[in-house]
Amino acid sequence: MQGLKRKNSFDDYGAEPSPLAWEKIENQLPAPRGKKRGWLIWSIAAVLIAGVFLSAYLLDVEIKLKPKGATENSSTAHKDETNSGMKKNITEKNQSQITEHLKANTKAVEKISSVHIASSQLAEINKKEKNKIVSAEPVTESVKEKTTEENEAVLTENIVVPPAELAADKRAFIENIPSIMVTKIQTPDIQLALRTPFTDFQPMKKKPSVSRWQFALSGGGNYNYRTLNFSSSVNSNISEGEKKYLAENEKGIQTFSFETGIGYSLSTHFNLNFGINYFTAGQERNQSEIIFSSGTAGTPNRLYTVNTSAGALSANGQQVDNAYYNNTDSTLFTSNSSLIGSPLPQDSSTTKDFILRQEFSFIGFPLLIQYQPAEHRVTPYIGFGFSAGYILKEKVTFNDKAVDYNYRQSTNTILFFAEAQAGVKYRVSNNLFLKLQPSLRYGLNSLNGDDTIKWIPYSAGIGAGINFRF
Repeated sequence: MQGLKRKNSFDDYGAEPSPLAWEKIENQLPAPRGKKRGWLIWSIAAVLIAGVFLSAYLLDVEIKLKPKGATENSSTAHKDETNSGMKKNITEKNQSQITEHLKANTKAVEKISSVHIASSQLAEINKKEKNKIVSAEPVTESVKEKTTEENEAVLTENIVVPPAELAADKRAFIENIPSIMVTKIQTPDIQLALRTPFTDFQPMKKKPSVSRWQFALSGGGNYNYRTLNFSSSVNSNISEGEKKYLAENEKGIQTFSFETGIGYSLSTHFNLNFGINYFTAGQERNQSEIIFSSGTAGTPNRLYTVNTSAGALSANGQQVDNAYYNNTDSTLFTSNSSLIGSPLPQDSSTTKDFILRQEFSFIGFPLLIQYQPAEHRVTPYIGFGFSAGYILKEKVTFNDKAVDYNYRQSTNTILFFAEAQAGVKYRVSNNLFLKLQPSLRYGLNSLNGDDTIKWIPYSAGIGAGINFRF
């Protein structure tokens, strides 16, 4: 409180010296230097500044703003003005009006499509008057008034072009305005920069749509084999020796497959593929027990039986003998002299080493769903689905020689398969792809009609092909 009292103790207190005292003090002060000269300099500067702005207003002289970053010590306010981009190519008189208008009304940017209309109109007129030189007169109408009335004004380097005038009088507009350049318009959300004359302006081309349909063609090699499921029924038990006989002497075979189909793109990542394929399932035996089942040994009417996991089959004995010995006069069985027309009981079966090959050729109809990431030059993919296969033909060979045969129990002519694919596509062009595709096919039901053994075929392979988008 004491401090406040000292501070305010002389408030409202003062003493005015007499006029004589002021005169003595003034006489003792030194005379100001260059006082009259300073007023003269300031007066000249004011006249020059007023003349510059007056000429800019009357003669429409463009005042260039200082480029951004010209000096390192420029003020923050000057940087904000240059970053706005609104005061680059217009007179200083209209700068504040344009800034206020762009903040208050963004419809001028939304209707910027009028630029395209103006460009097409100017292009047509320039073709007709290609060699004509036009002179430009400054347009001094206020930007704020035009944009308020039309709300579609286009900012240029020196003028504001109202699209309404283009529609009303194109020829008069061309004769009074030089080559038009669209300046940079900047708003809080949209920045549009067009630096091309309207006569050279090319509208953006629409990206061509990509077809959803593809044609696929492929082929490859497969390894084919089977799985065996033995029945556990008491009435149909198979001895361990018989199981061992079937399992140890059989192996898979190698075949070729072909496939063609149509694919439809459900989305960017999922495709639906359906088509038709041709493949072969089967197996080989390198050792078999041959049983003399009927006929007369050494005569063409003899018939042999061979047990396989795909079912017991009967084959022409003479053809089997010829395949084994490569001679029609040789036979695996000889007749008994005392019992003409029949072999001895101990000679009714024999085990020989030779190749017995069984093949089942299918035509299939697959339906798969395929997934792939976003398409690039190299695109991996996977697919899963089902197919139904119909047996077109069967084939049995002894040492690569075909024989007449018949399965004791009929085989199923239609099989169902679960299928899986995984591969990679290489894009050659927008419509052509090369692909490398491993695949797996597994049977869902048994091929043979024997209830004691279920013969389930499967195959695994790798193929190559093409996809064509159409």
